[in-house]
Amino acid sequence: VVEPEDVVLSLNTPVVLPAGTWWLVYQAALEYGLYGQYGWSAHSEATWGSIGEQINPGGGFGMGTDWWENSYGYDWMFRLEGTTGGGIVYPDYPWLSEYPVSGTIPPGECTVVDVNFDATGMAPGDYFADLLILSNDPDEPEITLPTAMTVLEAVEIVDVTYDITDLTVTFTPTVNGSEPIAYLWDFGDGVGTSTETNPVYTYAVEGCYTVTLDVVNECGADGWNGEVCVVSACDPVHDAALTWMPLMPIVSETVTFTGTAVGSEPISYAWDFGDGMTATGMVVTHAYAMSGTFTVTLMADNECGHDEAQGLITITEEPVEHYMIYLPVVQKDYLP
Repeated sequence: VVEPEDVVLSLNTPVVLPAGTWWLVYQAALEYGLYGQYGWSAHSEATWGSIGEQINPGGGFGMGTDWWENSYGYDWMFRLEGTTGGGIVYPDYPWLSEYPVSGTIPPGECTVVDVNFDATGMAPGDYFADLLILSNDPDEPEITLPTAMTVLEAVEIVDVTYDITDLTVTFTPTVNGSEPIAYLWDFGDGVGTSTETNPVYTYAVEGCYTVTLDVVNECGADGWNGEVCVVSACDPVHDAALTWMPLMPIVSETVTFTGTAVGSEPISYAWDFGDGMTATGMVVTHAYAMSGTFTVTLMADNECGHDEAQGLITITEEPVEHYMIYLPVVQKDYLP
């Protein structure tokens, strides 16, 4: 009689069995020599090719139907039976739990098992596990349900840069986080907003504005704000012109000169009256000390341009006043 504890099987490839009751059939060769039995050899095929053909799952052992060629021994088939489970350790997934973990279900009925996922403290990525359900169902004693969990990365604004060209600003944010990410921009002028990732916005008036960005994904939100200052493009000064009043001044008479020009403000005005005198300002006055014709020059400047205008002004002497004296005519000894 061979006791279970006396049998040791050495397998080239280990076999991992789930919990349950199993039986294993193996072949043993009882060999004899000229002087009787000399040992055991457990194998699935005889050394010289004879294969045991009878297995006996009903219990005990049986004898093979083939004789070995030297007739020294027989093929024997044994069955080992036992229950596994105590020595198998199933993986533990801290992020996966279920309730209830055990119970009894009457025939023909069902129950709900809640499976809970907890991503607390876990790095972003995909996680996989198998949920094993064991029962005494003879048809399906084991059911394996594959489960998966995707941990998303919370959204975070790393930086926001912008490029300014005159009144137009191009915004470029650097944002980390799992897609999809929603963007909401407020350009701070009370008018403009955008949901684009990289918006381009043109302000109507130059100045400084506080811009805000809010981002949201499925597991978080973040915000940013910054000041953006824009100035309009410089239009070089052009179309300078001048006028004066009165049109025909006389010596020492005050003349009012007015200059005009087109272009980006501020525009500065400088005058040369042609008699060695100068002045600055859009509207100026000047009195000539002598008569003659003078070239008046207006010079207009702004940040990005220069323009000039000229005019000839004639100054005359003060006119001589002529008086007529009327004397009465007296005729002596006149008789009508």
